[in-house]
Amino acid sequence: MRSFIVCLALLALGAAAEAATDWGAARAALCPSAAAPVIDGKLDDPAWQAVPPLAGFVTYPEGGPADPPTTLRIAHDDGAIFIGLSCAEPDMAAAKSAAAETDADVFEENCAVVVFDVGRERRQHGFIELAANLLGTKHDAFDDDHSWNGTWRVAVQRGADSWTMEMAIPFADLRRRPESGDLWGFNAARYRNTGDVEQVFVWSRPRDGFWNTENFGCVVFDSLERNLARDLDRLEQRVAADQPYLAGVARKFGPDDQYVRGALAAPTIAAELRGRVENGVKDGDAWRELKVAIARAEAEYEDAMWNLRFEELFAD
Repeated sequence: MRSFIVCLALLALGAAAEAATDWGAARAALCPSAAAPVIDGKLDDPAWQAVPPLAGFVTYPEGGPADPPTTLRIAHDDGAIFIGLSCAEPDMAAAKSAAAETDADVFEENCAVVVFDVGRERRQHGFIELAANLLGTKHDAFDDDHSWNGTWRVAVQRGADSWTMEMAIPFADLRRRPESGDLWGFNAARYRNTGDVEQVFVWSRPRDGFWNTENFGCVVFDSLERNLARDLDRLEQRVAADQPYLAGVARKFGPDDQYVRGALAAPTIAAELRGRVENGVKDGDAWRELKVAIARAEAEYEDAMWNLRFEELFAD
């Protein structure tokens, strides 16, 4: 019986440690509410002016700075998500796209692709893929079903030294409407092909495969603070539920027991983290830092609680 409990404990501690490090590599961004832009590919609509651009694309799979640069904007209204991509291109004459048939292989030419893991369920092939080339030819798939064709719209504009793209993706295509604070898996990539040059630039660098949902970055709808507050609510509710047990083991083992101290510190740590959240979360990097800190606090609390149960088990 004790061996069985030890195995369960090790599994739980492994899961807690994984949760603490899960957010370390993934990029995150706010998807704010905004007025719907005109989908003409120009990115000059006033609706985009309030949406901060997301830079920092890197080469895939190498991970070096993407050159020429690419920036991304993402926003939503009550009916759709909007994507705006701006892609510098010093050799526009060579930046060709030829595929004109829906669901053609646009990845062999110049194109952009966005992927959504709705609800961040992280299932194998459990994502929506939306790609388009410089002709506006669409290539899409739902849960790896490439016969699916969504009703999303795309428009592209070519300039002298850049190209821009806009997408409008109805929530009907995504089959879910997010609530404020919801977290979805997300990533974006630019495929660049100018004759002798073939490159892929990604917004959030994958660890071991762009199409693996475990590697997606993420978007938080409307409020980074609300998403983090949900995590803190869960931690504080768990700690509150454990208080009668903690009071008992504190009397049994004394306040100087390292695991008693660790468990009893959780409310103070949660309060400090909540204060940081309530002071405002300025961007995805700050959100990720706090997400890691909260996950670590949860993991350390779980570690302390399991060790207290071991102590009780072997003390009796």
